Amino acid sequence: MLFKKTRRILVLCIFALLAGTAIVGCKSKYEDPSVTSNSKKHVYTDLLDNIIITAFHPISYPELLTQEQFDLAADAGIDVMEYCGAMRVTDPASMKLALQFAANAGILCNVYDDRIQNNALSMSREELFAIFNEYKGRDGLGGYYILDEAVSPNDYAKLINEVIEFDPNSTAFFNNYPDIWNDGYYQDRLSDLAHLIINKDNFVLSFDNYPFGPAPNSVDEYNLFKHFEAIRQAGNENNVRTGFYAQVISYGYRKLNSSETLYHVNVGLAYGCTEINYFAWGTPNEVLCPGFGDGVIDRNGNPTDLYYAIKEINRYAHTIGPTLVKLRAAEVYHSGANSTNPVYQRIPQNFFVQSDSYIILSLMEHKITGRNYLMVVNKYMNAPQTIGLRFTDVGSLSEVNQTTGNLTPIGNEYKNGVFTRTLDAGAAVLLALPEGVSFVTPKKIKESANLFENAYVLASDSRGSSGWFVNRVNDGITISEEHFMGWQAIRNEKEWLQFDLGEVKEFNRLDLYPAGNGSASGVYFPSGVKISVSNDGKTWTTVKNIENIEQPTITVPTFRFNKASARYVRLDFVKRGNICELAEAKLYNDDGSIPMPDPTDYVDEEVAPGENIAKGKPVVDYSSNYEHPEWNNSIHFVTDGNYKTNWASDVLLTNTQDSIEYLTIDLQRIYDIEKIILHPMYDANTDGYTTIAFPIDFRIDISTDGTTFTTVAEYKGGITDTEPLTITFTPTKGRYVRVYCTKLQQHPGALNAYMVQFSEIEVFAYMDELTGAKSTLQKAITEAKHIDLNFYVNSSRILLNEAISEAEQVLSTQSDNLEALLNAVAELNDAISKMIAIPLGDNIALGKPVTATSDYVAPEGIFKASYLTDGINPVNLVPYQTHNGWSVNVYDDIKRDTPVDIVIDLEQLETVAAIMLQPANYDAKFYPASYQIMTSPDGNNYQIVAVVENIEGVKPGDVLRYKVDNVLARYIKIHITLHSPYTAGTPAYISQFGEIEVYSAVEYTEPDTNPTTNDSTNPFIWVVLAFGFCCMFSIRNMQKRLLNK
Repeated sequence: MLFKKTRRILVLCIFALLAGTAIVGCKSKYEDPSVTSNSKKHVYTDLLDNIIITAFHPISYPELLTQEQFDLAADAGIDVMEYCGAMRVTDPASMKLALQFAANAGILCNVYDDRIQNNALSMSREELFAIFNEYKGRDGLGGYYILDEAVSPNDYAKLINEVIEFDPNSTAFFNNYPDIWNDGYYQDRLSDLAHLIINKDNFVLSFDNYPFGPAPNSVDEYNLFKHFEAIRQAGNENNVRTGFYAQVISYGYRKLNSSETLYHVNVGLAYGCTEINYFAWGTPNEVLCPGFGDGVIDRNGNPTDLYYAIKEINRYAHTIGPTLVKLRAAEVYHSGANSTNPVYQRIPQNFFVQSDSYIILSLMEHKITGRNYLMVVNKYMNAPQTIGLRFTDVGSLSEVNQTTGNLTPIGNEYKNGVFTRTLDAGAAVLLALPEGVSFVTPKKIKESANLFENAYVLASDSRGSSGWFVNRVNDGITISEEHFMGWQAIRNEKEWLQFDLGEVKEFNRLDLYPAGNGSASGVYFPSGVKISVSNDGKTWTTVKNIENIEQPTITVPTFRFNKASARYVRLDFVKRGNICELAEAKLYNDDGSIPMPDPTDYVDEEVAPGENIAKGKPVVDYSSNYEHPEWNNSIHFVTDGNYKTNWASDVLLTNTQDSIEYLTIDLQRIYDIEKIILHPMYDANTDGYTTIAFPIDFRIDISTDGTTFTTVAEYKGGITDTEPLTITFTPTKGRYVRVYCTKLQQHPGALNAYMVQFSEIEVFAYMDELTGAKSTLQKAITEAKHIDLNFYVNSSRILLNEAISEAEQVLSTQSDNLEALLNAVAELNDAISKMIAIPLGDNIALGKPVTATSDYVAPEGIFKASYLTDGINPVNLVPYQTHNGWSVNVYDDIKRDTPVDIVIDLEQLETVAAIMLQPANYDAKFYPASYQIMTSPDGNNYQIVAVVENIEGVKPGDVLRYKVDNVLARYIKIHITLHSPYTAGTPAYISQFGEIEVYSAVEYTEPDTNPTTNDSTNPFIWVVLAFGFCCMFSIRNMQKRLLNK
């Protein structure tokens, strides 16, 4: 975890690479002692009935690999010594010696072997498990190190399962990054990994985050509680143990004192964590990892003052631990005038206990008996506090005694429904509420004919990012949309989903909804599925096997079978290509009354000449990947259309110039490909391209099936120009494009490290002139049909509709006539350019009062309902300076479909012609998904003037315009019916607007496209008109002759 701290900044430097390799093959100067452990042999699974406490990075110097260090840890209440990288005592001999010392001390030690380091995935399974087998069964073994901080956690899920199966008494050590992505999916990432772990008893879902800054008494509450809430939610969703790392060393942040450490531990326990990891126990080696202060044990192996405080903290945690491990942190709230951060929820007004004290309240529920507990934490880290809790309908209280662990009745501290106690700085009390009464908010379980809707899902794999997660396969959303794309599996040859229905149920119909949108809908729908059932999740019976499924387009595939009865349902898929994905899966017991699924949103793809057909398409295969989006590197960036993001191969795995690196893009249909543009790495320092990491030798391969490739171009010698490299070749049919690199550049920042890096790969299809003209006309017609004609005068509407009709006629009847196609495009564009907009009056909502049924009046002054009509919608969000619009209040427990109303009072009746909505320009991702716009003359009787459903892709700067037919109204209501997801902090749903404008109607005269004169008696006028008609007739005949050529 210190390696992990330094690599965030220096991962590509020579030092970091050497630090990981210099100790390979080192032999401990200590020999195995001849003595054997006198303690009773115990294993990791023996620890599961209590809080597990670990010492991360316990030893950094060979001379400290002694029995004394392990005895010190055991005496302080440490259960497991967490070995990791950069310790210099992890060669095989030293590692086996450490296990013996651990056994002698009566504790455990996890294995980190220099022959593996952080490279478990790059080794063969035979090689890896041969090393693990050297340690299996030894006294003192706790488990096996897999990885500390993975950018792509799901990459390791299969190995974690294999390790736990290999040694069921041990654990597979694996720890997650804090939220380095900041994309709103942190809880989803944590939860997704847990959905892939089969034996969850031996697994801990953990993370590290160090939010206590260098200044005394400082804490970044947003990061502290964002991460704890995410781990709480993920743990509860998957019924898995969770853990965190306590900050007990300085490294750009401070080493906590005793009361601050107690506070950090109690916060973790209140949020449901059952594993405490101390980072760092030993002081890191100053040569390998400079910049760290002393850990709990100093550089000379002596306990620091914090050691003795932690010893007492661990005694306390182990005393109440047998109770805590049986509890689920169901609801967590904060109170007190200083609890102002929007990342957590304050105590609801109708909650059964209220308080004005500066505390955390965690309502916990026993997983077996259902009894409720209340953990109360003093949020003052460095000062005692007398807390007061006001209970409603709670007759008596007990507490879990911190000396004995037994339940002790509360005496005089609880009178007349009020509990009072003085808590030390950072301290907590665990109260037991009366048996037989539950204060937990009942979980809203939607009654549904779909048996999968409330099922728990295990999966073989999951992409784990960008809206693709296991829990999206039964979330009720049947058409992929932003944040809710569905489930996608990419890593295994065979993929599967397993549903736990909770109890035995009957069923006879399975609906599988294709994922993706538009022309990509159903591209990776499985080509086969086997439906199996079980009552124990172990022994399976096949009820139906469907093969050779065609790619669905409009119709959702429905599979019927003889009625089956079971608790578990497993779907084994045959992949279509390298990916398997679904938007939704539904299971029914259909008696004939359940309707067929609604159609998908599939449409045929329209490709214009010169369009990059790789944009937004997936990379389905690659040799290696340096997945660090926080450092502007991701496999998904190479086709994102953004030239300022990069993809890179993994520099830590490639140490020779002739190493092979490649990636394959799936264009999702067959094209005649003729051109590829490779964009070099983007360098943020120069705001331009650089030739660093551009391959020296490479080739371009194309395939129709993803298996058999044809080389269409080869390139040798690298590039000297920093401009994108354009490669053209004879048009070749293909769906898959592979860039195959055979000679790499050495990265200038690392020794013996070679890599490939591109900012973008663009692919272009050959299109003859006629095909290009047809495609251009079709695209022009589609775009013209999306123009909101309500904002244009009637004559413009008529002209545009006529132009569209004529263009469609040409496309239908003269698709082989190049000139006719080009003329139709020109005439359609000409009609668009001549459209006349209906004039609008002033913004009559400016400065008018606004109310909302959910309104987050932010203490930082950034959100408030009245800001919706202030004429301000900045692109930046600066606390205490900017007005960024309106947001729902996250404390209001907003669900996805919680109705929320915004009402603007125009203060008098107005004739309304248009309503315009703007997203909050600082970040448009929380624009509501569905809403209705209503008007009312009196505030009681509303009429709907616009309905918007499942809108996507709203960007900062957009203005969504809605024409109203000159309605007489005083009140404008936006009735929100679906919100956007927010998972960066407390998982919730949010809607935000930056500004709402309402425009009055103005009188205008419809332009006369056929003006005449009232003086019909003037003979000169008749002569002019007659001449005009003759000219018009001649021109029309000429046009017809041209079109019929």
